[in-house]
Amino acid sequence: TGDSVYGGRGGRVDVTVGEASRGHGGRIKMSAGSTDDVASKGGQVAITAGNGRSPNIYDGGSGGDLSLEAGHANGHAKVNDGGHAQLSAGGAIFGDGGSVGVTSGVSLHASSGAIELRTPNSGDDGVSG
Repeated sequence: TGDSVYGGRGGRVDVTVGEASRGHGGRIKMSAGSTDDVASKGGQVAITAGNGRSPNIYDGGSGGDLSLEAGHANGHAKVNDGGHAQLSAGGAIFGDGGSVGVTSGVSLHASSGAIELRTPNSGDDGVSG
């Protein structure tokens, strides 16, 4: 959507695919373009939450949250697993493989954000990750 003018709100884009009463739910796939050209990179996919840019000292803008979550399983059978979440960097043939970085948010006047890696306790018949 376009930028707002004269103090209006920014636009909104919702991307939703339909639910299914039978079979698998709909799929959303976003892909950037590949290239066959020399010395060129494939297209980038960037997902960025919005900045809160108000510098007001009483209650300025806060940054928007970014949440990526795999689907929950509601089936009652042991084969009904929750969706897997995977973060992988790109591989290479001769150059270095891509890196994975996890960086918490910086603060100019308070503490930096925490980094939490958690695996919940397992059920009675499993082991914790």
